[in-house]
Amino acid sequence: MAILAGDAMLTFAFDIILRDRTLSSESKLAIINELTTGATCMIAGQVYDTLGGLDETLSPEAQLASIHRNKTGALLRASCRIGVLSAAGSEKDLSVVTCYAEAVGLMFQIVDDLMDVEQTSEHAGKRTGKDEDAGKLTYPAVIGVDASWKEVDRLAQEAHEAASTFGEKGMPLIELAEYMANRTQ
Repeated sequence: MAILAGDAMLTFAFDIILRDRTLSSESKLAIINELTTGATCMIAGQVYDTLGGLDETLSPEAQLASIHRNKTGALLRASCRIGVLSAAGSEKDLSVVTCYAEAVGLMFQIVDDLMDVEQTSEHAGKRTGKDEDAGKLTYPAVIGVDASWKEVDRLAQEAHEAASTFGEKGMPLIELAEYMANRTQ
C-alpha cells in the first residue's frame, strides 16, 4: 500500500503542476524536470543502497556519498529548486538553494546513519542497528562516529552559509538545517 500511495502522490504532483494557472509553460516544464530528476535519482539511490551496483573503483566513502546524495538528497534538492522555480527566482537563487539542499540532504542521511548506531529503538521511533545487521555502507562504519559528526557540522555550516545569502528570508532554511543536524528521531 505504501508503494502504491507513493506512486499516486507522484502522479498527482504532475497533475497539480500542469493545472497551476499562475505558472508559465516554461516554469511548468522546469518544475516537471526537477520533479522527474529528483524522483529518478531517489530511486537510483535506493537501488544502490539495497541492491548495489555502484562503481567498484570508487572508495567506500565515495560510494556512500553517491547513495546518500541520490536518496533523500535528490528529493530535498528537487523540493528546494522547485520552490525557487515556482517563485521565478534568479539563476543565482537557484544555485544558492542547490548548494543548501545538497548539504542538507547529505547531512540528513549522515544523521540518520548516526541515529541507527547511537539511539535506542524506543527513542528513535524505529528499529535501530539494522544498517550494521544488513552490512550496509554507512558513514559511521566507513569513517567512524566522531568523523561522521564532524561531517554533519561541516555540512550544517555549508547550508547555513548558503541560506545566509538570502538575508532574513533565509532564516527558516537555517533553522531547518539546524534542526536536521541535531535531530535524534
